Amino acid sequence: LHARFLELDHPTSGKRMSWESPLPDDLVWLLTLLKQDREAFVG
Repeated sequence: LHARFLELDHPTSGKRMSWESPLPDDLVWLLTLLKQDREAFVG
């Protein structure tokens, strides 16, 4: 499970907090394979 971006309000202060993270290499690899597979079938 991976979230590229999370944002929430702090429960005590009410301050908006956010975090951003790049996709892990294995997920980038999987997405690349799926894109190539789709292109092979769609054309």
